[in-house]
Amino acid sequence: MKIRKIKFKNIHSLKGEHEVDFSNGALSEAGLFLITGPTGSGKSTLLDIITLALYNRIPRIDSAISTAILEGDGGIMTRNAKDCYAEVEYSINGNIYRSHWSVERNRNNNLNPRKQELTEVISGNILDSGMTTVPKKNEEIIGLSYDQFVKAMVLSQGQFSKLLLAPRDERNKLLEDITGAKAYSEIGKAVFARYRKSKSAKEEQELKLGEIILIPEEEKRNLQRELTELDKTSPAIKKKYDVCKEQIDIRKNLIKQTEQYNLNLKEKEEFEIQLTAFNDKKLALTKHNKLVQYRDILNKNDQNNNALADIKNKENENNENLKNAISAKQNIENEIVKLIGKSHPEEKLLPELELFRKKVGALREKENLFNSNANLHKNLLESSLYELNLIIKETPVLTLNKIQTKQNEIKDIIGASGEKDLSALEKKISKLRENIETADQLTNAFKIYSENKIIISSKKDEYKKGLELVKKHQSEILKLNNENKELEAEVELLFHQDEQKKKLQSLDEHRNKLKKGEACPLCGSLEHPYTVSLPDFQEQTKNLLVTKRNLLEAKKELMASEKGKSEKQIETNEKFEAEILDWQKKSALNLIQVDLFFDKLKWKKIEDIVEIEKNLTDLRTTLNISIQSESAFKAEKSITQCLKFVNDWEKAITEFNKAKSEKENLYKGADIDYDVSAINNQFTLVLGDIKNLNKTGVQLSDEILNLSKQAKEFKRDLEAILIKEKISSIETLKELILEEKIVESIRIELQKNEEKRASLEATLKLNLKSLSEFKEKDDEKVSIETLNELFATSDIEWRTMENNKGAINQKLTSDRQSRERHKEGLLALELLKKDEVLWKTMNNLIGDATGKKFSNFVQDLTLEQLIGYANIRLQELSDRYILDIPTAQEADKNDSLKIFDTYMGDARRSVNTLSGGETFMVSLAMAFALSDLAARNVNIESIFIDEGFGTLDSDTLNQAISILEKMQNEGDKSIGIISHVAALKERITTQIKLEKSGAGYSSISIE
Repeated sequence: MKIRKIKFKNIHSLKGEHEVDFSNGALSEAGLFLITGPTGSGKSTLLDIITLALYNRIPRIDSAISTAILEGDGGIMTRNAKDCYAEVEYSINGNIYRSHWSVERNRNNNLNPRKQELTEVISGNILDSGMTTVPKKNEEIIGLSYDQFVKAMVLSQGQFSKLLLAPRDERNKLLEDITGAKAYSEIGKAVFARYRKSKSAKEEQELKLGEIILIPEEEKRNLQRELTELDKTSPAIKKKYDVCKEQIDIRKNLIKQTEQYNLNLKEKEEFEIQLTAFNDKKLALTKHNKLVQYRDILNKNDQNNNALADIKNKENENNENLKNAISAKQNIENEIVKLIGKSHPEEKLLPELELFRKKVGALREKENLFNSNANLHKNLLESSLYELNLIIKETPVLTLNKIQTKQNEIKDIIGASGEKDLSALEKKISKLRENIETADQLTNAFKIYSENKIIISSKKDEYKKGLELVKKHQSEILKLNNENKELEAEVELLFHQDEQKKKLQSLDEHRNKLKKGEACPLCGSLEHPYTVSLPDFQEQTKNLLVTKRNLLEAKKELMASEKGKSEKQIETNEKFEAEILDWQKKSALNLIQVDLFFDKLKWKKIEDIVEIEKNLTDLRTTLNISIQSESAFKAEKSITQCLKFVNDWEKAITEFNKAKSEKENLYKGADIDYDVSAINNQFTLVLGDIKNLNKTGVQLSDEILNLSKQAKEFKRDLEAILIKEKISSIETLKELILEEKIVESIRIELQKNEEKRASLEATLKLNLKSLSEFKEKDDEKVSIETLNELFATSDIEWRTMENNKGAINQKLTSDRQSRERHKEGLLALELLKKDEVLWKTMNNLIGDATGKKFSNFVQDLTLEQLIGYANIRLQELSDRYILDIPTAQEADKNDSLKIFDTYMGDARRSVNTLSGGETFMVSLAMAFALSDLAARNVNIESIFIDEGFGTLDSDTLNQAISILEKMQNEGDKSIGIISHVAALKERITTQIKLEKSGAGYSSISIE
């Protein structure tokens, strides 16, 4: 994935529209470029633009960009800007895409909804649009999430030096944050919780099994025998119980049937009384059936009377409405006269009202014209004031005061510059910038020269110490050489003595054969002194010889060691001597460069870096003053223009107020068109209402006449019916004709009475039959008390037997169920034990309450991968160091990362012992390693490195740059470095420069 181009407008301090093309021009040709500028000028903003356009996020805000963040934090859109956008064009797998993000303010100064769009550049097709879907689509195409993108393409050294130097727990936490692998701690917690749950479930199941009580086998057999005996005696007891129960039931039924018969007789008597009371309803139903034929004419008469009453009410209401409409017409005529200021006949009122509207409308257009002119001049003035960083005031007078104050400030600034015109000032600024660049180079060169002097002095001290060490080693070698010669002589003597003793001892057999006075067969001597007594050989001679030999060997080894040290130190001294010579050459070159810079600046040579930096500060102060003066010269023209605009604004306001006053003298309302239209509509409507009401009044009079005629006809017909049926009045006739609901109710009640009569007679007949049957079966000789006693005895005997059988069956059934539950519980316990063993194993491996165990295990594996990638990168930077993870024994004492120093015999030590430059170099390797790790499946062709080069010495810095150049050339990558380091500016000549202006905004240029 390669970043081809970025375009943006009004982002952070970068006001206006800008474009940086990485695929064409100087940046494309160089591949390795520098992003440089003062603090706050917007260097990191270029990285924000990329992630904002792709993912709607920026590194300095730890969440997606929302309206609340844009309004609350104000960290994206340039202050006072109305809109902003960020756009990035990138290529991947031969395709080119453009991702665009934008937001703007509406006329109420509120933010409109943000927009985001993804386009395929070659075809011009819009692939997606929307704040939630475009980031996901970019992630899908690129193959990197936001976190992976930032870690793979934007390398921040501080984060990786923390990772490098942190202890294990802190290191794993940082690694977890960097890789986004936070789920493993949650897995560890979940495994721990699952183990606790399985263990608790097993223990609970064991408790449940312990609570199940089983009957012993012997007791179970006794219960079964007892149940068999009860089954044998059960039929006889049951028969006795059934006979007693049957006799009791017969007696009870006899008594019950007797009572029921008496009740039914009583119910029949009461029903006969009810039938007598129902006769009145029967009579009413008979009369209703005769007169119901007149219901229709009665209803029509009532409807006609009701309609006549309604029409009369409507006539009264219409008359009242007509009266109100005439009154409303008069009110509208009065309102027209009041508006236009004079009275006219009714037919001329509306034409005169229209003439008045046109006159007021002409005055209103004149007022609006002058108001538009005033707003136009005000907007032109506001735009010009914005360039001067001024805000327009409420009135021209207040604004003029503000402009005049600014004009005086500009004159003072121009006067401070000492230049009379802009051309001379621009030449001065150009010269100052050239001098500042030279002075900056001088400062860096002088620092390097001073550092070189310190290094030379340090190396001379080391060389002197090395000479003293050689001298010391040589002295020790001479001393050991003399001691070794003495020891060699002693060892030689002791060796001969030991050999002599061995020879004498080996000739004991021959010596014993020698006789006094006889010649020795070997030497011919006649005297044999050793046959009498042997020489005195001390016993400790052999032990002393071994000791002296061992001491001699030790001293020889020590002398060889001293010789090795001496030779190694001589080699080291030679290296120091060569290094001192190289550093002296470099220092001489630096001094020549320093002198050249002093000559170029025409400064007196100074040996104090503080004074040099003070001079540089003075130059920058002068430059800032000159830049302010340059802006002031340019602002002079804007001031003149602003004065003209404020004068035009004031004149337009005066004309506007005059026109407004003239209109208000004639008409004080808000909208003449609306008022006239409303009066016209009201007048037209009220005239229409009067006409319609008069017409309605005539129609209602006709309807009343017709309904009155029909009422007389109905009255005549009803009077004839009253005479025929001999009824006194129409009201009485209405009362005799019952409602259908009442008629239906009487008919239903009549049917029910007939049915109930038949039912009571049938029930009494059945009662008599049942009484006869029960009397035949009943034994009247036995009293009910005796029957109850016999039944109670048999009932107790039967229930006791059944209870005993039930209790035994219940025990046996409970035992069988308990055994089944116990068996199922054992199976469940076995499964729970297996589950507990499984999760206990998992918990032992990765589980704990905090999730730390599994997270550490995973992060240790990740760290191993990261260290592997880092060592590959580290070999490109230096062949001296190899990163490693601490062993278990080392971690008990110090769990920091370790480093093998191949220049010191593969000495193994903590990374905390590395110098600042070495730490940076290893951190850079880890940063590239994480980039490799985060983008294993994506070809990363654009990388940005944010700061971290300030800790490197010149050699390491050159080496780092060389490695970056090598990476760029071999991988055809585009590598951008954000830094303040001056040496980088000299080495990396292709630069994106950002410069801050006096107003707080920055400009961007590519050099």
